[in-house]
Amino acid sequence: YSILVCVTILLFFISMWSTHNAIVRVKRHELEIVRRNLENARCNLKQQASHGLEGGMERIYSAVVTWGIYEKQVQEIIEWPYNAGIIRRLAVTILSPGIIYLIKILFGSRLGI
Repeated sequence: YSILVCVTILLFFISMWSTHNAIVRVKRHELEIVRRNLENARCNLKQQASHGLEGGMERIYSAVVTWGIYEKQVQEIIEWPYNAGIIRRLAVTILSPGIIYLIKILFGSRLGI
């Protein structure tokens, strides 16, 4: 039983390893782009403010806010396709037969089963 459980868990996590790597790679790439554009927009906004040019500041400020929101969204992307519910179901699935077997041993010996 323990070998079957270990192989099942291993297959469960290994099957999604390539998906995890792809998500991490794309997330890093997107964050590099976002941070570069966000830094450029911030520099432009600082230059506009230091020179007292108010004409294009709203457009630049809008770009800073947009890039900031996008950065937050990219950072919130989950890198593993598993959530707590899936892990809980996996644990219950793995532990259930063992718990049932223990109950059978405990109550079976008392009841003579």
